[in-house]
Amino acid sequence: MQAATQIKGLDFKVDNSLAVSGASSFTGSANFKGALQNDALISTGISKVYSNASGVLFKGPFVPSSWECVPGTPNWNIGGNNFNFLGLAGVPDANIGTCDDNDFILKSNNNPKIWLKNTGGNEYIGFGTANPQTNFHFSGGNLAVDGKIGVGTTSPNTKLEVVDPTNAQVCIYSTSNNTAKMFVKNALYSYGMSIDGNAQTNSQVNGHLIGNVNTTPNEAIITWDGLGNILLGDKTLNTQVNTGAKLNVKGELDKAVANFVSNHSGPFAYNTIFSVNNNNTKAFAVQNTASGPAVESFRVYGNGQTQIGIKSQNTIHSDALLNVYGKMVSTACYIRTSDWADYVFAKEYKLPNLYDVEKYYLANKHLPEIPSEKEVLENGIDVAEMNKLLLKKIEEMTIQMVQMRKEIDTLKEKTK
Repeated sequence: MQAATQIKGLDFKVDNSLAVSGASSFTGSANFKGALQNDALISTGISKVYSNASGVLFKGPFVPSSWECVPGTPNWNIGGNNFNFLGLAGVPDANIGTCDDNDFILKSNNNPKIWLKNTGGNEYIGFGTANPQTNFHFSGGNLAVDGKIGVGTTSPNTKLEVVDPTNAQVCIYSTSNNTAKMFVKNALYSYGMSIDGNAQTNSQVNGHLIGNVNTTPNEAIITWDGLGNILLGDKTLNTQVNTGAKLNVKGELDKAVANFVSNHSGPFAYNTIFSVNNNNTKAFAVQNTASGPAVESFRVYGNGQTQIGIKSQNTIHSDALLNVYGKMVSTACYIRTSDWADYVFAKEYKLPNLYDVEKYYLANKHLPEIPSEKEVLENGIDVAEMNKLLLKKIEEMTIQMVQMRKEIDTLKEKTK
């Protein structure tokens, strides 16, 4: 047919091929057993005509749900299974993608940029990589986020928020040189914080928390290793005074190393607590390195025993709660005792015989009950006990001197 063809009211059937160079209009059904060639299809309103793999035509505006996908082809479909290009109510929304396991690839300037893959039932998205290994795999280039990122939450409150009801973790590491760093800086990029991790072995990981990231050398706030040892105030953990200590604090010259401040004022408030589980464990100790190797000058044990100015281990008074090697200066000192020497003034108290006392000190070179010089040099003196004994001797001598005075006065009266 060369001219326009218009058929109304009747079915139109062609057993052989039909070629129409002009416009064709069919108000009834049309059946073509041969090939149909037409320069243009005209329909009423906005419509589209689609053909499936079997050659069946479908009239728009949308593709029916039975629209077939052609698997194994590299082409992706506009519409996928359904396509609503007019946005009509009740019609499935528009979508774009593949209908089978073929990758869906987005290109820029004919270069692949984004891959959507279905691997083993897992949906992976790769940016810059054709082989994404996770649900979201970003490789190469830079990633900038102006808003907030939430991991485990759909409503993050900060720029990065990680939420996990059981075990929230964030891991940063390097696979090339066993080191990893995380920086937190202010707007001027001058002061901030750096967390620096350095894996020495599989069982020991050293790290630093640096306060000023732009100084040389960096001012480390906290240094730690994989064994749980922590150093405050320096970067070199293995050169400190006590490398076996779990916590070392290093201060600057002429400055306090540590300041413990408590805002509690109640009678049961604590400022600092040192807990140990053994009576012989040192709860607190002071070491002095001014003259060479570290020498302990102060220590407190778990049972409360305290030693100050330690020269050697005290084995004689091992049960003493306070040992001081050196001079003590005080404006007052009170010592409690369980008894005193006032019993000397009791009527039933028997005063020592002075002749017996004379025999004793001539033989022993010290008064009865008073320790000898040798005992004092070896063991020291019990201040409370010594004061009681000395007072006892003074009271005994006082009574005896009063008795002697009375005897002298009596003799004077007889000789008048």
